[in-house]
Amino acid sequence: MIEVAGGSEFPIKALDCLAEVLDKQKPVIIQWDLMHSAEYLVFFKQTGQSAFTQLQMNSPSLFNTEDELIIKLSKQGSFQLPLLLNGLKIGIGGQFNGGALDLLNVSLDVKQELDTGHFNDYAARDDDSLSLRFLLLVEWDLARQNGDGRRTFEIAAEYGGPQSLSALLNLPITSSAEEHCFSSIEKELLALRNDLGDSPLTLKSPN
Repeated sequence: MIEVAGGSEFPIKALDCLAEVLDKQKPVIIQWDLMHSAEYLVFFKQTGQSAFTQLQMNSPSLFNTEDELIIKLSKQGSFQLPLLLNGLKIGIGGQFNGGALDLLNVSLDVKQELDTGHFNDYAARDDDSLSLRFLLLVEWDLARQNGDGRRTFEIAAEYGGPQSLSALLNLPITSSAEEHCFSSIEKELLALRNDLGDSPLTLKSPN
């Protein structure tokens, strides 16, 4: 979060400077906190991108009801951070406490199932590692199976890439060969088997 004394203009120069020095492989969310107006601007970039995009919460391409959200979620490749945050804005899957678009003041409903999965299942399906890292700021039961009988790890292993799996395992994003030791909880999650006897490590992409 970046706190500024005032002004509401798009901080393009500051974002351009940040884009030049940030690692392109790291997804980033920036909350531009306008201290004297109680307003928050949110900018994000996905893995592999350098330019930031401003979050538009009133886009006609988003939705207003849970039924509209379910239609969006049913489409492969539709899950992105704007979709997630729009859902929270209207109280689906959680809420912004106080009504303001404040990413540091969000409650997520980890028990609410949307259609056949939770938000993190859809983020894993569409390989949205940025949303996964944001969602995993709260405690999800990654060992539970969703309405389709699948776990988030299985979905990420089948459809996602290294960035999504790293997010679920809380691995640092690094290009070095530094060794990382899993905790006992992470080892247990990786050892879980689906109904066919496969673990996340043995699942293969359908492509």
